[in-house]
Formats: sequence, structure tokens, C-alpha cells
Amino acid sequence: MTEIRTLKNVVYSQTDREYLTADIFLPQGRKDMPCMVLMHGGGWKFGNADAYTEWGLALAGRGVCAMSINYRVGTPSYPGWPGCLDDVEAAVNFLVFKAQEWDLDPYRIGYMGDSSGAHLGFMAAMRHEYASHKIRLIVGAYGVYDVGAWGEYAAKKWTEQPNVNINLLGRPLQDHQAYRAASPYYVIDQALIDNPLFNPEIMLLWGEQDNFVPCASQSVPFAEKLKKTRLKVETIALPDAAHLWFPRDITSAEINELDRYPLSVVAPKVLDFIDRVFSKPRFTYPNYTGGYENSGAFRRTHFRDSDPLKAQYGYQGPAGGQPK
Repeated sequence: MTEIRTLKNVVYSQTDREYLTADIFLPQGRKDMPCMVLMHGGGWKFGNADAYTEWGLALAGRGVCAMSINYRVGTPSYPGWPGCLDDVEAAVNFLVFKAQEWDLDPYRIGYMGDSSGAHLGFMAAMRHEYASHKIRLIVGAYGVYDVGAWGEYAAKKWTEQPNVNINLLGRPLQDHQAYRAASPYYVIDQALIDNPLFNPEIMLLWGEQDNFVPCASQSVPFAEKLKKTRLKVETIALPDAAHLWFPRDITSAEINELDRYPLSVVAPKVLDFIDRVFSKPRFTYPNYTGGYENSGAFRRTHFRDSDPLKAQYGYQGPAGGQPK
């Protein structure tokens, strides 16, 4: 059984208002460990890292360093966007900084989140390509993938409450361009064009009885769109599940342990998916279309002593002008 070192309330970043902390679940005696960054839900306005305690322990038990983060939450007077996205990046950079000390592999990092946390995971993964780390997988449970569409739904359903989207962007729903720019459903196309090496494997989960973030307007169309791209996508739809079953519900005394339904069905599949992706070679880009001329095989067989490289760059080539 893997020994786990649990580090609570570790400061990983700072905003203009607060220190940001995380709970870290660190397997002991492992080398080159992959990492998962876990992001709670809560409509971008509440929640904390405690929600992912069970998941953190389960992942660490399989040799994966898990980091459940507190990211900045917003109010109408203090919108969280794009600061909460910066917080996710800061968490990953913290793991990269700790990679040598904790024996982590920064080229095997994954994101896991539910609801607004799933939204952040996808947006953070699509934001850049990084030199110091690689996002290999994303797990999203009943996520908000079209922020504007969900805002319109929420405004009709909960008319007595301020629209929670205002806490994220601080903009009215009529600003369609801003909401599209903050939505994975609309950002994914450009992300795939801008970065041919963007290829995380994806698992999407949802409950078909969810009346808080309806799958018909969020998870289902997003999954259909992803499956038409070059990305590998797996889905799990639970016909009798609603919302708030993936992590611990911190608003309730009830703890969603991984051995209780629906997690008793879902958790083994999610953990196996994570193991399978992280077990693959660190640098594989099956979706890169740069062509054979950019491959190592081409370079080994075509760079000879007589190539123009010798005159232009002083390249000497292998002895006798034979390919390596």
C-alpha cells in the first residue's frame, strides 16, 4: 500500500486580495510521478479544496501526485475572470517548481474538475502550449462549456438570484463575444488550429437528470463537437444522476465517498482512464501533421556530408558521408 503524505493549506500563489492555497496528496517512494490538478465547482463564486479530498487520496494511492486547489472566486464587484484561469496556471507552475524536490514528471499533468471547475480545466488547457510541462488529459464532470447559454438558462430558472455568470465575467449576458471567448465549446476550434501539438485525452461525465447544468445544452453538444476533432474522447452518461455527485458536497454533512453510488461505478473507470493515459510515453504526438520531413527518421537518413548544410552551417555529418 502506497504511503501518502498529505500537505494541507500549502500556499501556491497570491492575488491582490489573498494567498491561494491547495491540499496536496503526495505518494512516497515514487519516481517521476504524474500529477493531477483538481478544481472544485461552485459557480465560480464559492467552494474550496476540501471537495476533492477523496479523489486526492485515491489518486495518490495509485502513485499520482494530486493537488486540489483553491482559486479566486468572484462577486459582481470583483469578477473572477480571467484571474481564476491565472490561478490554475500558477498551480501547475508550482508543481513544475517542485518537480525536482518531489520527483514529479511535469510532462505528465492532468486536469480534473466538476461544473465550473471542469470549465476552468478546459480553458486552462487550451490557453497556451508550454515548454516546461504538458497537459496530457482532462476529466470534466457535468461542466459548463457554453457559459452564455448556461447563463441564460440560470437567469430564467433562478429569477430571484443575481446571475452567477456576472461573478465570472462581470459583464451582461448580451455581451455575446465575451461569453464565447470564455467558453470551451467556442474556443476549442481555434485552440486546435493554433497548436497542432494540443492533444490531451478527454473524459466527460454527466448525469441525465441534472437540472442545474443540463447535459442537453452543455456536456452532450460539447462531447459531440470534440468527437469530430482529432482528440480522443470518452464519455460516461448516468441516466439517474443529477448534479453535485462527483466531489464531496461541502455544503452538506454527507460525504460522497468513492465507494458509494454513483462514484462506486464512475471512480474505477476514471482512475483507470488516468492510469492508461499516464502510462503512455511522455512525448507522443500522434495528431501532429508536420509531415515525415520533420521526423527523426528523415533527419537520420537524409543529412549527409554532401548536404548544403555543410557549406551553410558548417555541418560535417557522419564520417564517410553515410547516414547515421
